[in-house]
Amino acid sequence: MTRRTARPTTKARLARPLLAGVVMTGAALTLSGCFYLSPDEVTSYNASDGIAANVGKVQLSNILIVTSAKGAEGSLYGTATNPTQEPVQLTVTPTGGSATTVTVPAATAVRLDGQASGNSTATAGPVKIAAVGAEPGASTQVTFATDSAGSVPVSVPVVLDSAPYGSASVSHATYEAPTSSAGE
Repeated sequence: MTRRTARPTTKARLARPLLAGVVMTGAALTLSGCFYLSPDEVTSYNASDGIAANVGKVQLSNILIVTSAKGAEGSLYGTATNPTQEPVQLTVTPTGGSATTVTVPAATAVRLDGQASGNSTATAGPVKIAAVGAEPGASTQVTFATDSAGSVPVSVPVVLDSAPYGSASVSHATYEAPTSSAGE
């Protein structure tokens, strides 16, 4: 006696690809959900070479130290913004260095390199560091303090004294036009 195998019905033949499609769609939706559960990397990103920090209500932005070498004199760059209606005394103390006090006027931003900031004529500093304790490419600790907020230690990047920071500038060879000779 010969046994006959039942052929799948039309419903069964359609169900397998449909089930595979549902499983694939479910897997794709589950895996794409990982994107929504991952932490946002942009929240901890400093869009500059320097760092940002807050000392009470004073906001520090793009803070960095420019120097030619470890142990050489350095300059503190960056901006201190005071959004309050009263001037603030900001004390800056680098590791191994002496403290410098900078007045940040009310509702004003000042640059710590001593230059005017934007449309403001208010200036502060410049904040100099007698001997930077780290080589360019590393970080060193600088403590910022106000009377109301206390001290806030900040790890500040050290960059080489070259363009776009510092006093050194990029030098290029000058162009000299070719001269024509009489024999040509």
